[in-house]
Amino acid sequence: PMIYKNFYAMIGKITKRLQWESAETEEDVHHAAVREYKRRNWSVACVLFLRLLEMNADNTNYQHNLAMVLYYGFDSHEAAEKFFRKSLKSCGSSHPDIIRHYAVLLVKQKRWEEAHAYFEILFKIVEKYKAQREQQLKDEEKKYAKLLSRWKRYDKAGGAAPPPPPQAPSVSLPAFNPSMVLSVDDHLQYALIAGDGLQLFEVAKEHLKQALKAKPEDGSIIGKYAVLLQHIGSYALSKEYFKHALTYIPKDLEVRYQFANLLWLMQDYASANEQLQTALNLIRQKQQQQPPPSTTTTEVKKSSSRLKLEEAEEKCCILYGIILIELESYEAAKPYILRAIDLNSSNKECLDIRYIAELMLLLIRSQHLDDALRYFEIASAY
Repeated sequence: PMIYKNFYAMIGKITKRLQWESAETEEDVHHAAVREYKRRNWSVACVLFLRLLEMNADNTNYQHNLAMVLYYGFDSHEAAEKFFRKSLKSCGSSHPDIIRHYAVLLVKQKRWEEAHAYFEILFKIVEKYKAQREQQLKDEEKKYAKLLSRWKRYDKAGGAAPPPPPQAPSVSLPAFNPSMVLSVDDHLQYALIAGDGLQLFEVAKEHLKQALKAKPEDGSIIGKYAVLLQHIGSYALSKEYFKHALTYIPKDLEVRYQFANLLWLMQDYASANEQLQTALNLIRQKQQQQPPPSTTTTEVKKSSSRLKLEEAEEKCCILYGIILIELESYEAAKPYILRAIDLNSSNKECLDIRYIAELMLLLIRSQHLDDALRYFEIASAY
């Protein structure tokens, strides 16, 4: 939402007025805010969390929750980051879930170094908790051994019933905090940071292995591992993992496109074209199932799913065109290159001149030199 200069002051006045009229407590507002958040009713949740911050400005959870609403509900990165940073400052950067969610924002913005730094903090917190937990267990085991020894030596001759046996150490420990364990998502996020961001492929590989260990039949994770193997040059093994991934998720466009890209690098053009044709057929099927564009909103915007399909089609078309050019099938390549240019120009603020370069190459090789010169002039304008 648009945060105006006097917005917080306005919310403060509304909060005081509502509290005066209805005697509404902070707990009541919190329950309502959480309820609207779970319903993904972002506008109401945003106002309610702002009201909570007016009641209790230093509450770390309210700051964190508002940041989540702004990020996931409105894609407002700047406003979300403001409240993420406030919540991190309030908790001294010691709350693992806040670190996780802020790192997601940093990854989205490709701020790899910062995301890496926050994950390093998360790793230290988790390791510290693990060490403390292990020490607590050792202390409890010693205590249990002493109590058990006394219980065994208890003199039953007196006729009194023996005391109950001592509790096992695991029962005596405080409840385990699940946020203090690295999740599959943590491993995937850090693999993305290490691999795509910092080019630390061996580090990324270890974290993807951990994710696969937890979910060995997850096609998406298998596909990510296949892409990583491609990056480090293990083409043959990457190919096997791509095949394995597609047995679980045969309709996944990204995995199929990446598989086609690997096959192209391996110069297996026939197989690459087969994968791209399958992907394009899947895209057409999904596009036919899409509802017609909505015209009820103030601004007519493409739905997220429609835009993703067009982006997938664009990638497949340009790669298909490039492969056909390499195979000297110029007439067959031309419609795919032109379709990629059309999609790129409608979905991006600025046309990718690499697409124009591919079209120029096609025209030069097919002896359409005047057309190639015309597109060169278009590319020069960019």
